Amino acid sequence: MKNNWKDTIKNNWNLINILAVKTKNNQRIKIGDSVDLEAWMDLGQKIKPSDIIIQACYGNLNDNDVIENTKLINLSYQSSNEFNHHLFTGQIPCDYSGRNGFTIRLLPKRTYMADTLELGLIKWWEG
Repeated sequence: MKNNWKDTIKNNWNLINILAVKTKNNQRIKIGDSVDLEAWMDLGQKIKPSDIIIQACYGNLNDNDVIENTKLINLSYQSSNEFNHHLFTGQIPCDYSGRNGFTIRLLPKRTYMADTLELGLIKWWEG
């Protein structure tokens, strides 16, 4: 059973698309506030929301717009629509002053896996 799941994930990983990532806060954010985040995913026909973990990687931006002192939060599955697109949401805390940024990544998730990087699969948002 475990190998079937791994094969399914490996064989269908390239079908995953991050359709949209949106923040709901359009005003200036102060330290202590949080940014509401939603991400829509197309996981294809074989991968389920419970098969993946979606994380926001966030922190201060350096002069080259690279995130430094990266922190992670997991996004939570909320719902699916009639097109089999899946909504995940979360809140990024504003811990730092200055320029901040975030990105999204997806990893396979299974309770028996020693590490989320065990399969060598990761998908980054290119937004």
